[in-house]
Amino acid sequence: RVPPVSSPGGLPCADSAGGDTGGTETPHAIARPGTVMFYCALLVLGIAATPLANRYWNQFVFTWPLSLIVVHQITLAAISWSKQPERRQAADWAGGAGAGLFVLTCLLYFNLTRQFSLAPAWYFLVTFPAAWPVAVPAARRLCRPGRLAGDILWMVVVFTVYFWASGGVMLLRTAWHNAFYRV
Repeated sequence: RVPPVSSPGGLPCADSAGGDTGGTETPHAIARPGTVMFYCALLVLGIAATPLANRYWNQFVFTWPLSLIVVHQITLAAISWSKQPERRQAADWAGGAGAGLFVLTCLLYFNLTRQFSLAPAWYFLVTFPAAWPVAVPAARRLCRPGRLAGDILWMVVVFTVYFWASGGVMLLRTAWHNAFYRV
């Protein structure tokens, strides 16, 4: 087994060996390698898929919100990790660093979507709280040993709630706009 390692970067929490710890959790250890790779792959996919998909398809495909929700989950995990009673000194700044990363990511996202004239993109910035009923338990799960399949399932549920909440805001705004500004 690999001993737990403090997590100054990357995903906090969980057992570093990736296996069951037999009931002894290590909330101060870095996430399992499979989980780290999964979240890194989602982050890259969310950024890279938009230009690639739009180059080859006739319809507009917008995947940046996937990267937003990944950073959101990492932030929630860092905050959850920083609140653990068994945490190390690195945890004192991990929650703040995670929150700072999230705010910077949102500002960059907002700036880029304005630069590229993607008007409805702000919907994805205001609907994070809608995903919290599933996002918070999913982030806490990252702080416990588990299986990669469970992490993937949780992320699918979190993204689904987040995506459709954003779609609902867009539909409500469109309906409201059409009701008051009939053309």
